[in-house]
Amino acid sequence: MHTRTVLGTTLVLILIGWLLFLTFEWAHSLAYLSITDRVANALFLSVTPRTAGFSTVDYASVSNASLFLTMVLMLVGGSPGSTAGGLKTTTLTLLVLLLLARLRGLRDVLVLDRTVPRETIQRATSVAMGGLAVLGSAIFLLLVTEGTGAGVADRNNLAQLIFEAHSAFGTVGLSMGATPELTTVGRLIVSGLMLFGRLGPIVVVAAMGVAQRRGRASFRYGEEDVILG
Repeated sequence: MHTRTVLGTTLVLILIGWLLFLTFEWAHSLAYLSITDRVANALFLSVTPRTAGFSTVDYASVSNASLFLTMVLMLVGGSPGSTAGGLKTTTLTLLVLLLLARLRGLRDVLVLDRTVPRETIQRATSVAMGGLAVLGSAIFLLLVTEGTGAGVADRNNLAQLIFEAHSAFGTVGLSMGATPELTTVGRLIVSGLMLFGRLGPIVVVAAMGVAQRRGRASFRYGEEDVILG
C-alpha cells in the first residue's frame, strides 16, 4: 500500500504540475522555445521543485501562478525514505483522504481497500501542522530581519523571501535571487529551516512513536466539545 501510494501521488503531482506549467508558461517564459522544448521544460519545472534544485528558467520572471505552484510543490517535497525535504507525498495523500472521509461521514481513512491506523493519521496531521507552523514563523522572521517588517513596502522582496523559505524547507535549492542579499541572521534562519525541513518530520514521527511505546495513562479526562465552523 505504501509503495502504491507513493508512486500514485508522485505521478499525480508530476502530471498536474506538467499540465499547469504548460498552461501558465506556454506564451510566457517558455515562449522562445520550440514546441518540443516547451513540453520538456514544463515537465522539468514540475519535477525539479520537489527537491532536485535545478532550474531552466529565471524564477524571477515566471508568472505569479507558476511561482505559487512551485512553492506548493516545494512544500510537499519528496517521499519518505528519500533525501528530500518537505511534508512528504504520503502526508499530503493522507490529509486529502482524511478530508474526504470526514466529508463523507466516515470514521476511518481508506487507501486502496485498506484502513490506515488512526495513529498514522494523527502523525501525518502533526507533521503537517508542525511544518506549516515552523515555515510560517521562519517567513515572518525573514520579513523582519530582511527589512520588509520595518515598514518597507517592497512586494517583490516579499515574494522572494517567501519563495526562499519554501525552497529551504523543501531542501530544494531554487531561488529568485534573494540568497546573496540575506543578512547573517537571515542566512541562519534559512539554514535552520533547511535542517528542519530535512530532519524535522522524521524527528516528530520518531518522538510520537517513542511516546506511544511508553504506554498511555491509566485515566482520561472528561470530554467537552467545542463549536467548529
